[in-house]
Amino acid sequence: MTQAPDLTPLATALVTIWAAIRRRHPEVPPAIITIGPSVAAGRNAVTAGHWSPTRWSTPGADDPTARHHEVVITGEGLSDTTEGILDTLLHEAAHGLAYVRKIKDTSRDGRYHNKRFAKVADEMGLDTQELRNIGFARTSPRAATLEVFQVELDLLRAAHDALGKVFRVPSGGPRPTPPRPPRQPDDADDDDAADDNAADDAEPADENIAAGRKLALVCSCGFTLWIAAGVWRDRKPTIACLNDGCGLIFKPR
Repeated sequence: MTQAPDLTPLATALVTIWAAIRRRHPEVPPAIITIGPSVAAGRNAVTAGHWSPTRWSTPGADDPTARHHEVVITGEGLSDTTEGILDTLLHEAAHGLAYVRKIKDTSRDGRYHNKRFAKVADEMGLDTQELRNIGFARTSPRAATLEVFQVELDLLRAAHDALGKVFRVPSGGPRPTPPRPPRQPDDADDDDAADDNAADDAEPADENIAAGRKLALVCSCGFTLWIAAGVWRDRKPTIACLNDGCGLIFKPR
């Protein structure tokens, strides 16, 4: 029987990186770092991480009301590159910094990242890219940021490599893929418009609509969601894929 991997060195590396982030950005609050499943409930997507304020309590401590923040690095997100995992930690740190400053940086149940988030992410050494329907949710660390965290990156890479790049397989879905390189700003609007037109022009099989069946919509990154055929027939809603900030538009299969 194959021995289950011990994630302790990997978890330790994640905690070490969070401590390094806080040394560089002291306003970022302390947090309990966990590895858990992606919890994009109701969304056919895989998330790489999640910031959850005051999620933990410490009964019996000197302050019975003491609460601690949580940062979840998802097992599915561990399929990303080492730099991508650092990006996730910095992204969640930006949410933590916004929380401390009482900045409302997201809306739509945390899915839409507004310009205030982009400004905080910039402080964390991240570039942001605006995507349709989810705002500035896609981030990427600058070269200078990677250099600052090079020691911690090497620690994380060694721990991850030692486990054979272990990751959690999504339930009923394909292996998650690392984020695509950001599109050039000059091309972004044209690409989005092309995606919209393709979604509007694509027509599902007539028999599916006539029979009132559910219709499969797919994203090029591999995810599928089902929608009532009548909804597609009457509205043709634009639905963006949230798989790790993918942002592409679902189209009929």
